[in-house]
Amino acid sequence: MQVVTNSIIFYFVYPILIITSIIIGSYLAKKLYHNKAKVWKLVGLEASVIAIFGLILSFTLNSANVEYRNRTANINVETDALAQMYRASLFMNPDIRWHVKKYLIDYTSKQLNINDKSWTHEIMLDSIAKINKNFIQYLLDLHKDSTNDNDVSTLLNHHNKICTYFYRNTFSYTERTPNIIMFLLIIGSLLIGMFLGFVNSFSIGYKSNIIPSVYTFIMSVAIIAICDLDNPKTGMIRPDLRNMEYLYKSLKNNPD
Repeated sequence: MQVVTNSIIFYFVYPILIITSIIIGSYLAKKLYHNKAKVWKLVGLEASVIAIFGLILSFTLNSANVEYRNRTANINVETDALAQMYRASLFMNPDIRWHVKKYLIDYTSKQLNINDKSWTHEIMLDSIAKINKNFIQYLLDLHKDSTNDNDVSTLLNHHNKICTYFYRNTFSYTERTPNIIMFLLIIGSLLIGMFLGFVNSFSIGYKSNIIPSVYTFIMSVAIIAICDLDNPKTGMIRPDLRNMEYLYKSLKNNPD
């Protein structure tokens, strides 16, 4: 299901599927009822079914939005942890400050690619792991001199926090709406579209195109929004990286 919803083609195909389902519903009403001069009556459960579907849709949309906000929040927390390490290094000797600053610049330059679709999960982990490995090796070398123990302990604590936020943030980029939920929403919206086209054909006096049009618009926007929020690397709605960009530029332009 993710392969389908991740494709930009789906954004154009889905509204067409909704319109098609409405047309099919109208066709079935004509074939099964109008041509045979039969009358169809509501049984009273239709509104309940649509209401349940609406609840599932709103819950899924809200969950996708919450996950998007969590990604942005995680990036800001990670950025703050990086800034804290930099501020702590300002009270250390020039050599340590230089290595810390180099580490932070290398780290943030890589993390700014987090929204890039070519920056896959594996590439992100490997790149940051290499940077972290080099920095840990520097701390190990620094630890050989016992006079640096306090500085090493301080930097290691900051580094551990950064790693925690990094892996939490990286994992959040893999979070998606479960396939079964997306399948239910897509199939359910098409079935309700058929039902809407079916019922609309029984309108007294004339068939209104307003309700089917509104339904097509709302469902298309809602489903596409869920898919977009679910895909931070390919969607239009992406986590905000401005704080990390500001930190990166500050580190690059600050001569210390």
